[in-house]
Amino acid sequence: MNRIIIYLFIFLISYLPLSGQIVPVSTQDSIAGHPVHTYPGEGVLSWYLPEIPGAGYEHVIRLASVFMKDDVPIEPTTGEKLYFVTCCFQGPHMQESPNALGGIPPEDWMHNPACVFAGSVHSLALGYRVYSGDNDYLYLVWEMLDYQLQNGTTPAGWIWERVPYASADPFERIYSGATRWEHDGIRGDGLHRIESDKVGELGYGYLLFYEITGEEKYLNAAIDCADALAEHVRDVLNDDSPFAETRTNKSPWPFRLNARTGVIIDEYCSNVVEPVKLFDEPGQVDIRFSHSVRKAVYATHVESDIEEIQAEGKGITFGLNQHQLKTFRLWLK
Repeated sequence: MNRIIIYLFIFLISYLPLSGQIVPVSTQDSIAGHPVHTYPGEGVLSWYLPEIPGAGYEHVIRLASVFMKDDVPIEPTTGEKLYFVTCCFQGPHMQESPNALGGIPPEDWMHNPACVFAGSVHSLALGYRVYSGDNDYLYLVWEMLDYQLQNGTTPAGWIWERVPYASADPFERIYSGATRWEHDGIRGDGLHRIESDKVGELGYGYLLFYEITGEEKYLNAAIDCADALAEHVRDVLNDDSPFAETRTNKSPWPFRLNARTGVIIDEYCSNVVEPVKLFDEPGQVDIRFSHSVRKAVYATHVESDIEEIQAEGKGITFGLNQHQLKTFRLWLK
């Protein structure tokens, strides 16, 4: 019986690698300089190791991640890495010169730092860093968030204070809204203008990064974003009729607005998920913390101290003062 089990085990081990592979069919066609491989019933396969399903995804993700960490060129006029001062650039495959990567002309187009940096928290700090085991990605995102805090945050005292700018003019070290396209459909927001969903998106990114690093400045930045959103949320009633104001013209937060004056530029924002995620995350952390505190208290049989320790724990976990707690009372009920 044992011999049969051993034979079966050897058979399965030898079969598994083969079962995960396919035999691609090469063609005479090419896409973006790579030969096209196909497989009956599967369509076009990856150009990288087409015989191994999924290998192409890992390879392309690694190429992009390593490029962001190690190979992003410096923009010559500002001396900054490209992702700080421009949204896009032409790679060497789009240039005639084989040395284009060293002297590439970045696109003269508005920058979108809040979205890029928030996405990097998810894709690099939480995603690829864990997958690859390379903590250098943490320092990359650290650099991004610190740059936004120092160079792309509205000042204290404004109606929407201490929140991130969504856009910036290209090749500008300081973000204040993209102004060059202000009168061209407001595609770049305009001077002192922000986008409320990006406040939620990067605020959520700040909070997640605080959970990774424990650095209070990211917690404070997240609280500032949440405070601004809570302060300016609008009581929009649900109306299911086809042409109701809430379906076409008005949302809990406007899309574009002037952070200094509060003047609304675009009323409707379809993306309210990002602010809600920002409000929800402290509750999830609080639930986990409260659970661990309750277990510790019960273990020491000091049940009367539960509420006191939990109250103290909220201060330790979030660093919230009574004014800042206003942000969460509406949402964490």
